[in-house]
Amino acid sequence: MAAEPGRESTATTLKVRLPSGRAVVRRFTADATAADVFSWLQSLDELADVNWTLVPPIGSDIEGELLPTDETLCELGFAPHALLNIRDDDA
Repeated sequence: MAAEPGRESTATTLKVRLPSGRAVVRRFTADATAADVFSWLQSLDELADVNWTLVPPIGSDIEGELLPTDETLCELGFAPHALLNIRDDDA
């Protein structure tokens, strides 16, 4: 996974609400992909034993769950920032 970029204007900030209610925040380059976001989330200890789904922000044009595709965060409409949610599929 690429290093987190600085606060330059082209960085995209994602805030992800975990099933516990805790939020995690990370910056990505605008050309980072959904697959990059999944790699980051899969590295989180808190999600290690959770069967989870990444849910797009309310009001997004995306229907259903997000998948680890090669679409960029900009193409997904997540630049310059977005709030995503993790759904615990076993809850």
